[in-house]
Amino acid sequence: MTPNKKFIILLVLIVGIATPIFLYLNYKEAEEQKAEVLENYKKAEHILHLELQDSHYLDSGDERDIQLSRTTNTDELLERWEAVSNVYPLITFPSKDVEKEDWVKVSEAYINNTQDMISVSEEIAEGEPNGNGLDPFILDDYIHSGYQYNEYFKIVLEDKGIE
Repeated sequence: MTPNKKFIILLVLIVGIATPIFLYLNYKEAEEQKAEVLENYKKAEHILHLELQDSHYLDSGDERDIQLSRTTNTDELLERWEAVSNVYPLITFPSKDVEKEDWVKVSEAYINNTQDMISVSEEIAEGEPNGNGLDPFILDDYIHSGYQYNEYFKIVLEDKGIE
């Protein structure tokens, strides 16, 4: 066998082995990206009480096939969040993203506000007359679900015009 034929056979073997590996790795990367995108939408669904429609996305991989829809709970959460942010400017409300209904960005803004919600909750807790203290997540719980931790917290919300 001539060196030329050996080279061609070796090249065919390399291409024959490398091509399926390359295709598999590209497929795997695309699937991981789809899963990551879908995870961001599912996170937004959970945080903002949205309805998620994704049945076509897994087949198409087209992000436009994922639909997030507002619910009554979403609207109530957004109202509470905006009211709290008007009184406590440390907590920001993403009005432009809400207007555009970019729910992934809105949920990211919510997550980014968590530490500030804790800080404001601790500030509110300092005024608690019984000295019992309050949970550091009282504002997060209130914005997310409307839960009013105790009578003192209800009074604070009313005094600030939030409730």
